[in-house]
Amino acid sequence: MGRRRPASEPLVCPIGALPVVPNRGPARPTGRFGPSSNGMVIGMATKKITVTLDEAQVEQVRALVEAGTASSVSGFVQHAVGVALDDVAGWGALLAEALRETGGALSNEERDWSDDILGVTKPDKISAA
Repeated sequence: MGRRRPASEPLVCPIGALPVVPNRGPARPTGRFGPSSNGMVIGMATKKITVTLDEAQVEQVRALVEAGTASSVSGFVQHAVGVALDDVAGWGALLAEALRETGGALSNEERDWSDDILGVTKPDKISAA
């Protein structure tokens, strides 16, 4: 189990945002579709899943919820997944632009040449028996 934060130690958001202000009361979720009673945005299709996290991460997220910085554990995880998906999309767009600027994806000949230079060995093809 992770270490407990002494009351005198300031609570800081684990993703490097501003320090959490304790005793603000619970945040009320609002969004494009208005507030909801269960932390979900009304009108948004959702699916319940199980996610395994490190115990220390769970404690940090719950502390943020208790401090009113996050509306709920689910809300925090939904936001984190959204940020990660936006990040992946951004890197994909950056890669696509770089490929456009440099002539596109590697040809088979370029790939073979680079594999040879880098010493990459290709697995033998397995025939269907």
